Amino acid sequence: MTPSPSQRFAQRQAGAAFPAQAVCLSVELLGSRVISASQDGLGVRLQLGPYQLLFDCGAGVPARLSPLVADRPLSNQVAPGLGPTAEPLEPERSAPVGEPRSPLNFAFCSHAHGDHAAGFWDLHQARPELPILASAATAYLLSLNWPGQDIPNFCQALAWSSPQALTEDLSVTLFPAGHLPGAAVIIVTYQPPVADASSSGGASPQPLPPKPLRVAYLGDCFLSSTRCVEGLDLDRLRGLKPDLLIADGTCGTARHPRRRQQENHLVEGLSAAIAQGNSILMPLDAIGLAQELILLLRSHHSCTGQDWDIWVDKRIGEGCDRYLELLNEMPQATQNFARHQALFWDQRVRPRVHRLSSYHSFSLASRPSILLLDPQTNWSQFLRNQAMSWQLWLPEEGEVEGLERFGGMGSAAIANVDGEVHRAVRGEVRGEVRGEASGGDNRAPCNRLSSGPFQDLLQTPAFAQQSARSLRSLQTLMQTGQLSLHRYRLTDHCDRLGTTQLIHNLRPQHLLLVHGGHAGALESLAGLEELRSRYCVHLPQPGVEISLSISQSFFQPPTPEQRYDGELDEDAGGILLTLDEKIAQDHRWAAFSETGLLEVQWQAEGLLIRGISPKALLGQGRDNSREGSASFRRNRRPSDCCNTCLFYRNQYCRNPDSPLESVRVLPQGYCPQFARLNPPPMSP
Repeated sequence: MTPSPSQRFAQRQAGAAFPAQAVCLSVELLGSRVISASQDGLGVRLQLGPYQLLFDCGAGVPARLSPLVADRPLSNQVAPGLGPTAEPLEPERSAPVGEPRSPLNFAFCSHAHGDHAAGFWDLHQARPELPILASAATAYLLSLNWPGQDIPNFCQALAWSSPQALTEDLSVTLFPAGHLPGAAVIIVTYQPPVADASSSGGASPQPLPPKPLRVAYLGDCFLSSTRCVEGLDLDRLRGLKPDLLIADGTCGTARHPRRRQQENHLVEGLSAAIAQGNSILMPLDAIGLAQELILLLRSHHSCTGQDWDIWVDKRIGEGCDRYLELLNEMPQATQNFARHQALFWDQRVRPRVHRLSSYHSFSLASRPSILLLDPQTNWSQFLRNQAMSWQLWLPEEGEVEGLERFGGMGSAAIANVDGEVHRAVRGEVRGEVRGEASGGDNRAPCNRLSSGPFQDLLQTPAFAQQSARSLRSLQTLMQTGQLSLHRYRLTDHCDRLGTTQLIHNLRPQHLLLVHGGHAGALESLAGLEELRSRYCVHLPQPGVEISLSISQSFFQPPTPEQRYDGELDEDAGGILLTLDEKIAQDHRWAAFSETGLLEVQWQAEGLLIRGISPKALLGQGRDNSREGSASFRRNRRPSDCCNTCLFYRNQYCRNPDSPLESVRVLPQGYCPQFARLNPPPMSP
């Protein structure tokens, strides 16, 4: 007999079938918190009721899954609607939390980038019976992670926006996540069994079915639309209220310019470089940013009709060919463009796009070109044309895709290389470069540039096969300015505003932040008051299992207090503020105290104190010299920046007239006091 509404209310009040809290979930981070080429990729193991689930499987993750892979096999059947049979899949049940684990039941791939998917082939070989599920586009792109291997299609495709029953009490739904064709938001729902009425003596009312447990896994996502994929549609996820949200925190609390502004700035820089006779070298992954960049150069209004040649490496070309088969996954504007012009391969309409099969094919080029190469390609061979000047373009700091994957180097190493090379160009180590060190030290040419951070660059896979003669030639190119380093921004991850907007629309009970793009990214995101005051925020450590208590109703956790003691001393010389040294242990202190300058203002009866960032400091300098700043902007060349300034040394500004004096600044910064560096003449 169905209970009446009043009976249901009485049951809820008495808590007969709805305990206040029960440990129903456990989660474990596999791989690394900060993702880079030298570290493992991402993997998250989830125990949801009796099931063991795996979300993503980067390189190195299968080795940590051995206890869940080698025990007992799964059934050979597949879930209904996922394969040739329609029989339900009955995986073996896992032990409760804290007891020995049983094998994985299901694995999900959010998208085809290597840091999320490179370990799936090893996992499939160890457990060929294990269902690996993804969107159809991801399943089609997945094999690009293993070039040169004949990889069968081992991934089972799921339809968009349609709940798929994996078992009688477990289902999954995929929604497009932006970022990459096929990238998915994965929603898994588990229906716990109804409590046995006989255990209560038969006198109590029939128990109500317990609340379903819902877990949302974001992987990488992007709210803005790009030329290759529509952005994530928040309307589909608004008010989902999952019990657990596993969210990507690649960009941390970084703020990005609008997508259109990023594109315009990149195109402007490339156009200026080519107009000055430079060829562009851009290491890129096989799928994602490379195809986006080609379409940008093919369709941007300032690029149309330009007499440019774009050369595409073999691996990136394979990605382009796969994209052509996924045209229905792309935005409508791109589909309309494809009806009139080729998306990628076109040698008639400018700019032209060519396949780069070998150095010989490129050697026929007689004009400045743009080369899109795999990061592991031995690209120094393309620099042999001494008639060309080259620019190496890498993503800005904080962008994982490309920068930290470039030979396994981090942003700090790249910055050190910048400083070391340009110090050589400015002549600060000119004696060492020419072998003219004082004291009769007969050092070899380029001795300073053959050690330290620059040597790290030379030892990356891109240079691994080079002879000593080629290395010396490459060093000479960088010293003479024939090869220079530049950065650009074309992000495909949510920044702080996008990430928090997505979280607030889903309204999870527990928030688990994973996949940091740089050190401190996840900590800065988890430290936001707007997240800590609304959700239970977790920062998992690799290999440490977290058990989560799930409430039957949405609750707001208490806000942790962070207060620090201090003293004010007033004398004739001014006011001295002394704070507890513990405040410096907070991850936000470094940004607050970066310049050592403070701004103080009254707010009603309270006093607001905040640090002045280098960017704000530069803005003040511009306000004080508007005429000089306007003149500088009119006459500024695309290459004019701190990295080519006469007063830029060891990443610090040494110009006494600049507002950035003695402040550590990025190489791509600039100010009205810029003084162009004239490279010293090379010795015969």
